[in-house]
Amino acid sequence: MPSRTDIANYALGLIAEETITSLEEDNESARKCSLHLNQTIREVSAMAPWKCVAKRQSLARLGSDPSFGWGYQYALPSDYIKVISFNDVELDYVLRFMFTVEGINLLTNETTAKLLYVHDITSVDSEDAYGVLDPLMVKSIYTMLAAKLAWHLQQNRTQQMQLMQTFETELRRAKSQNARGAFMPRGSLGSSSDWVYSRYTGTGA
Repeated sequence: MPSRTDIANYALGLIAEETITSLEEDNESARKCSLHLNQTIREVSAMAPWKCVAKRQSLARLGSDPSFGWGYQYALPSDYIKVISFNDVELDYVLRFMFTVEGINLLTNETTAKLLYVHDITSVDSEDAYGVLDPLMVKSIYTMLAAKLAWHLQQNRTQQMQLMQTFETELRRAKSQNARGAFMPRGSLGSSSDWVYSRYTGTGA
């Protein structure tokens, strides 16, 4: 199970820099890793519906409703990054008029709001929290971090660009593997889409 320091060291290894024993070390490598690591994790977290960092929460309805356009608004979790599903409907099948996210709130006409979402793992103050990360997601994270460090530690733009190309390849692999972890009943792909459409348009059987 990788720690934050492990992830930083994987990135440093890609650019042939000396590893560190802690992100609190008093050296330039540790300072740059500490500066960029959490933001890099959040950026990669926002790029896919990662199941390894998924959380479920029934949202609390706010006392004041939107002034127009939607019936209700709900407070998003403080560690929210990206929607995976809303009211048990996968995001790929959610129609655009089911909800919208504005700032720190979710607006909808639904009287309940059950959210499956990617959460910000960096908000958990524990090295153990990073053990849930999928290995391919970890590789995407440290490859992007290495691309940042290639410039900030070495001012090597060529290596930075090469690492970003590698990152894009690794991200595609990770997203493909992540998608394979989702299973639906046979025939439900079409029926789910049809059900959502008929529910929110009043058409269908």
